[in-house]
Amino acid sequence: MKKILLPILTLGILAGATWYLIKMRPAPEARSVVKKIPFVEVISAQIQPLHSRVRTHGTIRPRTKTTLIAEVPGIIEKVAPFGEEPDSKTSFRTGGFFRKGDFLLKIEDIDLRTMEAEAKASLSRVELQLIQERELA
Repeated sequence: MKKILLPILTLGILAGATWYLIKMRPAPEARSVVKKIPFVEVISAQIQPLHSRVRTHGTIRPRTKTTLIAEVPGIIEKVAPFGEEPDSKTSFRTGGFFRKGDFLLKIEDIDLRTMEAEAKASLSRVELQLIQERELA
């Protein structure tokens, strides 16, 4: 019986003391609230050039790196963009963009025409030799 009565009595005394302390506290005093108006300065924005300098260091690397290999020998005459296409966005320059089929370089065709003429002369020579061999046979 003491085990049940003692905790209940203790809780009752603590509840009464808590109630007494809550009732005894002083009521808060009412104060008037003073509104603070912030000081704001207004200026008109003017458009003017702004020069800024940024000093950096590092290495810039391209996202894609390619090697251009010509299939025919010759001297490069022009590099894209050519003079005939003033508004062309393709460019064979650093940072330039191009698509499949775009002209990047124009190579002199003198060497190619010379090689073609030599091949035709060689073919004619061999055909003549074939005719001679048939006649001898």
